Amino acid sequence: MVDLETIYVDLSQCVGVDVGADLTEITRALKDLDFDYAVVYESWAERKTILGYIASNHLEQLLLSGKTLGRDDPNIVRLNDAELELTAGLDWLLDKLAERPLWFVTHEYDAEERGTHYVVHGILSRSDLNKHPLRALLYEVLAKLEIALANLINITITNPYDWIRQLNEDSQARILGYWELSKIKNVDVGPLAGAMLSDLINVIARNQSLWQKLGYPSRSSFEEEAGRLPRVRNQVMHPVRPLISDADSCIYLKDVLGRAILLTDQANSLGIRKKAKLGLST
Repeated sequence: MVDLETIYVDLSQCVGVDVGADLTEITRALKDLDFDYAVVYESWAERKTILGYIASNHLEQLLLSGKTLGRDDPNIVRLNDAELELTAGLDWLLDKLAERPLWFVTHEYDAEERGTHYVVHGILSRSDLNKHPLRALLYEVLAKLEIALANLINITITNPYDWIRQLNEDSQARILGYWELSKIKNVDVGPLAGAMLSDLINVIARNQSLWQKLGYPSRSSFEEEAGRLPRVRNQVMHPVRPLISDADSCIYLKDVLGRAILLTDQANSLGIRKKAKLGLST
């Protein structure tokens, strides 16, 4: 589950526009801050009600035509059509951000004295999915995959040199160097500790019995699916590389993570069966 409190933008940091208000200063502020959307309010008496949000380019068009924003403007994305609760499943969240670029984060509180209290906390955009708390969740998924693949290789190929020699020379040098250095430091945990996710995938791709038992009909099908995982891992580990930029990237990330979880489950299941066959403790 994703705690949206860790990534959403608080309402106090958003640019708001009242229906019927002069748009000159609002459009200037949106441009200066490079904001694509503004929260739309309707003010009456001493209360402000959120109607939804509006694209900044539409406000610019209204200003150029000498018009103001009306409460019934069809370009307003209504609050009731764009709400997310404070916690959400990652798959569901990616689906929602693929559907719309911006959502309101809301919550209903049960207060004994006042009854149900409805609160809008802030907004969540696609760019917010690139923040560190979400990257940490993604890293956990990929770390579990690396552990599962490493364990499977360790159980299946008992002589480490048999799988090391299947890799290119750069990978061999890095893994063997890390292994020798760990021995010198008396912390030898084996050569797999120096293998990257791409190395583990390459080893499995070169072992027909492994990719077949993992449920893949061909080496190319395994490489096509698993080959995307190291690229996503590199994006997760390097914050300067955005993960999410548009609807397609939301769908792509959901697909890649789904495949990572499935491959982790397959590798763990196969590893358990191999341990049982060898009479090893699971």
